[in-house]
Amino acid sequence: MNSGTKDYPFEIKTLDPEEHAEVFKQFKGDGGMLEDFIRVGPKGYWFPHGFAEMAPKIYNMKIRSDDVWVITFPKSGTTWIQELVWLVANHFDYANAETIPLSQRFEFIEVAMYFKGKKVQTALQRNEKTKALLDAVNTSFDRVSSMQSPRFLKSHLPLSLLPPVLLNSCRVVHVARDPRDVAVSYYHHYKFFRGIGYTGNFKQFWNLFIDDKIDLTPYFENVKEAWRMRHHPNMLFLFYEDAIKDLPSTVKRVAAFLGKVVTEEQVSRL
Repeated sequence: MNSGTKDYPFEIKTLDPEEHAEVFKQFKGDGGMLEDFIRVGPKGYWFPHGFAEMAPKIYNMKIRSDDVWVITFPKSGTTWIQELVWLVANHFDYANAETIPLSQRFEFIEVAMYFKGKKVQTALQRNEKTKALLDAVNTSFDRVSSMQSPRFLKSHLPLSLLPPVLLNSCRVVHVARDPRDVAVSYYHHYKFFRGIGYTGNFKQFWNLFIDDKIDLTPYFENVKEAWRMRHHPNMLFLFYEDAIKDLPSTVKRVAAFLGKVVTEEQVSRL
């Protein structure tokens, strides 16, 4: 499909018919609102087809020195840590945190890739409410360049598919979680969003997960890319389980990473 260009160095491949058939037999109506999947780069990262259009834009996006990124494999405590990071970075501004949705304070840079297929476009055009959602999602990446600084950005992409200058330019928080718990949470995520059309049981989902046939897999390659950079001064590598066990220490680590001084009272309230 794409053997790599000057603007984007990674090959993008559509699935071969055998692999396509194997995966889609677990989905209702040939995938519910899903269209197709692609594999990207030498590690074969698995994405919905809509990522092909976004990949070069994300890889070449301009980074600001005061950006703060939270990157994770899906279902690894992303939302929890985003809120923690935003509040610490913004002087515990609970008033704005309570009135402005997290999705507006933290832009999810690749979210539009899930909404670019004809099936989902058709489904969401059916009424004004879902059409407005579609319009907001489709313009989400364009809003990133016009966001006020400091920008807070979320991504599930591995480091290799993000801008190469990222770590040398701004702060990045990565969160990792036990893959067994990730898989359970991801399964419920697939079942909850009925439009995805997943009809299989957990064992079947687990097999897709360990065979790297679920969005953003391979899991270990994604996490290891960040793990290898854990000693970089602009990388804070967190474990979900450590945060569960001792949240105050995690708050203090985040504060120190962001150059913020926090009191015990602020930590306790958060």
